[in-house]
Amino acid sequence: MKKYILALLCAFFTVCSVGFVSRMNQKDVAPNREVMENTVVEIQNIQCALETPYGNIEEIADSSETIIWGSIKNRESFATLNGIIWTKETVNVLEILKGSYVDNEIYVYKMGGEVTVDEYVNSYSSDIADIKRAEYSQYNKDSMVKQLFSEKELSDIGTCEILFLRQISKFDQEDNAYEPIGDYMGIYTSDLSCELENNATSSNANPRSSAIGELYETSYNGYFGSFTYDALQSLIK
Repeated sequence: MKKYILALLCAFFTVCSVGFVSRMNQKDVAPNREVMENTVVEIQNIQCALETPYGNIEEIADSSETIIWGSIKNRESFATLNGIIWTKETVNVLEILKGSYVDNEIYVYKMGGEVTVDEYVNSYSSDIADIKRAEYSQYNKDSMVKQLFSEKELSDIGTCEILFLRQISKFDQEDNAYEPIGDYMGIYTSDLSCELENNATSSNANPRSSAIGELYETSYNGYFGSFTYDALQSLIK
């Protein structure tokens, strides 16, 4: 357990060198009045010092073990030690842009998300948890705390994304567990819904059908700007 906790701490502080840089507390309710469950009562904006300052798409692509085009099937957020929130997304792989083999369904872990006040408080050591419990006592334990690690919100279920990934083992030991390279630098998102069946292919294949043609032509937005599928693919190669 101690090794696990230490690994989580190391993983966090290699990415984030600054703690809370801004906090928007929605504590404008009357004292001692409980907020309804599932209401976001606090948004924490956390500024990160990127582990590697990538200069362009090509650099991220070179550092990526795997690059996929996929759609978000579902997600769940959880709090790690000392209130750091991560989100586990189940992603349907539609195409593989880099990498020899990827499962049709993978797990992608992203920093940020929403957890209940109860889960957030209980992620701290017992002495700090008592302080936090008093601090959040005016809220229903099922009210939500939200963390943002970039200017963008996490994408909705059904969103189509191009993800620059590497395998990780700090949350589970599955071979199909990944995290984006450079955190939000490795995420390129479409505004279109992408709720399609798995269609994973080798990186050299390029199947096009009327059902997904529009998704190839739309723009995928990320840290370095907006790109079509073809433009990103050409930069990756």
